[in-house]
Amino acid sequence: MNKHMNLFNEQIQKTKIEYGTSSLPVSDVLKIPIFKGCKLISGESGISKQCKDLTILETPDGVDWLRGGEFLVSSGYAFKDNKEKYDDIIYKLHQKGVSAFGIKRNRYLKIIPEKMIEQSCKYSLPLILLPFELIYTDAVSQFYEALFYKKNKYLLEQKSILEKFNNIIINGENTQQIVEFIAMLTDSSVLIFDCVYNLISKSVNSSQHELIIEKIIDNISKFYEVNSNKQIQIDNVYINKHEIKNRDKTLGYFIRIGDNPEDKVLRKTINYGCWIISSKMVNNVGDHFNNLKIKKMVTEIIMNKDNLSKSFFLNIREIFQWTDKDKFVGICFHFLYNDSMKNKINDYKKQFYDIILIRILDKNGFLITEKHDNVFVLFPLRDNILQDIKKKVQILYKSWKDEISISYGISDKYTDFIYIKNMYYESMISAIFPTNNLIAKNDSLRFAKIIGLLEDNKELYDSYDSVISKLEDYDSKHNAMLLETLKMYLICNMNKKYTSDKLFIHAETLRYRLNKIKEITGYSLNTSEGIFMLYMGIIIYEVQKSN
Repeated sequence: MNKHMNLFNEQIQKTKIEYGTSSLPVSDVLKIPIFKGCKLISGESGISKQCKDLTILETPDGVDWLRGGEFLVSSGYAFKDNKEKYDDIIYKLHQKGVSAFGIKRNRYLKIIPEKMIEQSCKYSLPLILLPFELIYTDAVSQFYEALFYKKNKYLLEQKSILEKFNNIIINGENTQQIVEFIAMLTDSSVLIFDCVYNLISKSVNSSQHELIIEKIIDNISKFYEVNSNKQIQIDNVYINKHEIKNRDKTLGYFIRIGDNPEDKVLRKTINYGCWIISSKMVNNVGDHFNNLKIKKMVTEIIMNKDNLSKSFFLNIREIFQWTDKDKFVGICFHFLYNDSMKNKINDYKKQFYDIILIRILDKNGFLITEKHDNVFVLFPLRDNILQDIKKKVQILYKSWKDEISISYGISDKYTDFIYIKNMYYESMISAIFPTNNLIAKNDSLRFAKIIGLLEDNKELYDSYDSVISKLEDYDSKHNAMLLETLKMYLICNMNKKYTSDKLFIHAETLRYRLNKIKEITGYSLNTSEGIFMLYMGIIIYEVQKSN
């Protein structure tokens, strides 16, 4: 709770600083009582310009002292002896950044020159005819009273908003309730997406917004490249995209749909709401992981126990609501990373679990197991779920910026999930060598059967296994990376430059390691026999590691 209160006080202080230098648009200045009876002559397009000060101009050199952002008022006394100066006064005021220029009626300037009016329109600088009886001291006093009121109004609004948010935190509202509250508070519709644009929550404010939301969801890929905090318009409706972050990591996106553009209070309200939603998203991951543990336990039972009863499998079907018409597929996700990323890999996997598995697969149910750097999932093929997974994995992978690589392999389709072992081996082998073209893609799905045959032929199996064992022993004794280098070299389709880049090593270091592999195993990667022996050895090694 102290953490939330500290943030609350910090936001109040930031608001005080920000609105300490507030301003009023010209349109609001003209609503101040003292300016009743004023007439806007020209320059209407600049009516929204902001006025930070109200300044009196009654000396010829007064223009030189202007700093910009002034609502300038004058009786024309400064130019009474040199009326030609009126011809370029608007241009000079524009150069100085003045927001508006008011001239008293029937004082020293009886008729407003046509050139002033033309320049006022050209430079969008509002030209205003002031009442003859306007008193400067009253105008200055009322202007700064209005400015002071606006500053405090913003402060009070912001304080009220932050207090309401803190009540939400105290009451423990869920994400949907928070989203509905923000939508009500900002008079907007709100969409919440995770970082790969799975829709998490929404609150719709109007039927017009509903149509816009349908367009956004149907064309969500177009929003991938929209910069955060950038405002766009569709059918006269304003759309803003904000990042939901936890530390430096992007957890998702807040999209606001409203009838008015964002102002400072709206933006601060949304920023604070995003902070609370990010806290909820982080906490929800823990709840999801408890459910994953149960799924992993069930998967391990199916994978490792023979002769399970029919009632056991029927119960699984009933829990996940799988039908006899469902066809199943397995995907193995293979994570690749160097030693420097070992401490971070679990954080990446948690994000992967939450975004890819739970948000996409949970609605149809799935089984999951994890072996070392392989994550295997089994699920029914429904709708376009495979295409959705592939697309979202690509988005997530891009956000990782090559710190962690991920490849995946997909098994053949099966009529029942009891064939989970087949799907496991098929997808795992396909994931380990996703880009290798030594064998056809369809043939890689048959490698599970080949591995089974090799396990029955101990002499042949051991001959392949011993090749890799020699590299494993050498790595252990000399703290080398020959086995990892061989694996990456095959994954990279024996492309030396790509392999060096992936391993973050010099080309000469790679050449040395490949020569060392040849020296230790007796097989060269420059011969078909050597490629086959080392390739099969790696496959057997990966199968053993995953068991």
